[in-house]
Amino acid sequence: MDKLTLNLINQLFEIERKLTSKKIDVADRNLERIKHDLEANNIKVIDPTGEKYEDTRTDCQANIVGELGRNMVITRTMKPIVIENGPNGMELIQRGTVIVEKV
Repeated sequence: MDKLTLNLINQLFEIERKLTSKKIDVADRNLERIKHDLEANNIKVIDPTGEKYEDTRTDCQANIVGELGRNMVITRTMKPIVIENGPNGMELIQRGTVIVEKV
């Protein structure tokens, strides 16, 4: 995957996050079409917000708020996980950049 495509994916993710936080849904249909087109081209964009976090997880780069312990959860995703299904199988293109907190 080229750098331009990855930059576009990150910008799309950021726009969607900002619109969602403001409860603006006028662009939902357009964003869903872009995501559908990416998936149709074997690119999966994953937002791990809300998922359990363990320090053995390799698909995320974590910024930990507070102390590392049990019951850690990803509370915010700064950059999504990007996976491409190419000729050699699934390939992690970008690790997610996330904020993790104990709940």
